[in-house]
This record gives sequence, C-alpha cells and structure tokens, in this order.
Amino acid sequence: MNLQRRMLTNRQSLDETGSLRRWTSPALYGLHKVLVPLLRSHAHGRLLDVGCGSMPYQKLVIDQLTVYDGLDVDPRHANVRYVRSIMQMDEVPTGYYDIALCSEVLEHVDDPMAALREIHRVLSDGGTLLLSVPFLSRLHNEPDDYFRYTEYGLRHMLGVTGFAVREIYVTGSVFSFLGHQLSSLLLLPTWHLPILGQTIFALNIVLVVIPARLCDTILGLLGDRLPLGYAVMAEKSGRSDNAGGDS
Repeated sequence: MNLQRRMLTNRQSLDETGSLRRWTSPALYGLHKVLVPLLRSHAHGRLLDVGCGSMPYQKLVIDQLTVYDGLDVDPRHANVRYVRSIMQMDEVPTGYYDIALCSEVLEHVDDPMAALREIHRVLSDGGTLLLSVPFLSRLHNEPDDYFRYTEYGLRHMLGVTGFAVREIYVTGSVFSFLGHQLSSLLLLPTWHLPILGQTIFALNIVLVVIPARLCDTILGLLGDRLPLGYAVMAEKSGRSDNAGGDS
C-alpha cells in the first residue's frame, strides 16, 4: 500500500477512535469542546447527521434521541440511511427531523445555499441546525474543496435560507490550525504501526494538542481575527428564500 493510500486509511481509522478522536489534533479538540456540549444540550427526538462520514458523534448522544440517521454521498458507516447529496435530499421527508448536524461539510459543497435550503426543508418547525465550518484550513478532499467561511457570511447565508442564528462560537485560532498540520504529519503516516503509533499519539497530545490549545486560550483575541472555524446553533424560523439562493 502506497503512503498516500495508507495515510487516507489511517485518517479514517483515527476518525473512528470514539472519545479519543478529539485528542488527535488541537483542531478536533476545539471542535469537540464546542460542538459536543451543544449536541448534548439540544439533541432530542430525531436527528439527521448530514454528510455524516464515520458518524463520530453518534455514540455520544444516541441515548437521548429516538432516531439518529446519517446521510452521505459516499457512505463510510454501516448505518448510513440516505446515500444522497446534501444539495438534493429528495428521499428525506419534509419536516421530519428535530435537529440536523452538519459538521465540516459545507466547504465541500459547490452550492451551499442549496444545501442549507434542503436542511431547512427536512427540519420540523422550530428545529435546530448545528453547523460547523472552517475558516483556516489547508486544501483537503480535493477537488471537492470549495469554500472557507466568515461569521458574516454564515449569518447572511443562514438568514437568507430561513434560519435564525442563536449562537455562534469560534473553535480555535491560528495555533490550533498550525498544530493540526503538525498532528497530521505525526499521526497519519504512523497510526497503523504497533507500539510506535500509540507512542506518537501520546506524544502528540502532550507536545502538540495541549500546547496549541493553551496558546489559543492565552492569546484568545487572535480567534477574533484569525479564527480556526465556527460552530453555529441556528433555528428554523421561516420559509427558505429560494429566490435568494445563488452562492
């Protein structure tokens, strides 16, 4: 197996480490720190994980839900219910879900307004959208890597598509971004190696994840100007404006 293929396999394996996943990089730690409390506070009834990947959050909230369904164009989890594009979720019933989770997906969608309108459609009245997107990120999942988002862009897009933003959080700053690159260089080539992979994982926590997060905290003002990304809680508040949907 060539190195590129091995690194992709290791990335998928790291995504499936459950509660340990947040320790794989400072960026994932920051996302976990913000997104998981929001999920635990607001997840109820029926949840749709949009662009679910390996469903890393399912086990954390499954006990407080009646339904946890996944949707992905390229399913990597056995329990994905819908194999569809986020921009055309025609198999998903209108108004069925109480909460939608869309984490680190919207940058890979060539028409994000269409995707948000579809999420709006499948949510019940007053339903909740938990959305996370990057601002600082290297190119990844090419060629399907289209956008980076600002707070102002998010507020505009969500407003136009019928959502009211209730909370918006910064998930980190430039230190977590730089630390994520270093964590990737350390873990992706080595995770499959017995003993060495686990040793490097432990060193990554002590030497990369914790220091980067401490720098983010101490120099927190950098997050205002150089945010790693955003996590947003929004509520379905009205009809999606299809006429304003060009991105």
